Amino acid sequence: MVTEHAAPYLAIQKLSSSYGGFVALQDVNLTMQRGEFLTLLGPSGSGKSTLLMVISGFASASAGRIEVDGRDLLACEPHRRDIGVVFQNYALFPHMSVLENVMFPLNVRRHSPAESRRRALEILERVELVGFAARSISSLSGGQRQRVALARAVVAEPCIVLMDEPLSALDKSLREQMQIEIRGLHDRLGCTTIYVTHDQSEAMAMSDRVAVMNLGRIEQVDTPTAIYLRPRSTFVARFMGNANLIPIDALARLGMPATALETARSDMRLTAVLRAEDIRLGIGKDLASDLRFQATVEQATYLGSSWMCQARLSGDISVRVAIPNEDYDRSGAVRVGAILPFCIPHDRVSFVTDSASS
Repeated sequence: MVTEHAAPYLAIQKLSSSYGGFVALQDVNLTMQRGEFLTLLGPSGSGKSTLLMVISGFASASAGRIEVDGRDLLACEPHRRDIGVVFQNYALFPHMSVLENVMFPLNVRRHSPAESRRRALEILERVELVGFAARSISSLSGGQRQRVALARAVVAEPCIVLMDEPLSALDKSLREQMQIEIRGLHDRLGCTTIYVTHDQSEAMAMSDRVAVMNLGRIEQVDTPTAIYLRPRSTFVARFMGNANLIPIDALARLGMPATALETARSDMRLTAVLRAEDIRLGIGKDLASDLRFQATVEQATYLGSSWMCQARLSGDISVRVAIPNEDYDRSGAVRVGAILPFCIPHDRVSFVTDSASS
């Protein structure tokens, strides 16, 4: 359970990291509460794995400070930072059994063999692998290896658990299952967890908060709901789902209330965000309170649960529209070349700037 308004458990201040002339992190500021699950989300090269490696001590910082519970982490050697890490490839020892892998961090910390075994078996029970203690790593499935890696990371009760894209090698169904398992283990164990992924749906499903990274900076940190519904920059809006970005001057012609446009302009938020799933077919609907427009269907693609349509308003402005199957089938009018009415509630339109400060 995350404690609201408490002093931060983890505090990262003006952290930068460079190597070989390349700036991987630039003035990163981030705080976390004890027990929080925070995801670093961003494309390849955005700096999320580098930030994880600096926290763990596997990469160096060129400037800044990291404190955990008031302790200067950068002043500690990596093996004294009390950090648990789950790597992308799990980094399990193939010559050791499942039990020996999980005991390893305790043995390094010079616990007695009996104590190491007791604690390792206890954590294996919590990840539902106690019956696999004597198994070799090579005999395990991908999901079982992932749970062994997680058990090894948390068995010594570290101050923070770092997870670097641990599900990227799994197929879609197993990945979704493991998302639930990892979040459940996090809640049961009370870990403070930093999780790295480039998968937006994974971040949304698992996190208390999400930090969206771009070019070595944090663009926005917020709850999954706020990140999705109230992005602060064009980058965040584009990266999170199917966002249509339209100059706000174009909205004035479509009936957007003048007060909303004036407020956006005063904050220098000059681009409107219209989510594809919020735009609806206007056929047979009361459009009185909605933003309304007509657009020509240029493409319609079946996605299983819905149809994704590309429709052109005018000039070079086009939008993607997610149409549920029942609306698509009921209207019978969605076809390439058709000019159709569309609508979106005013309160589902948000406004962003071209960039956001870290």
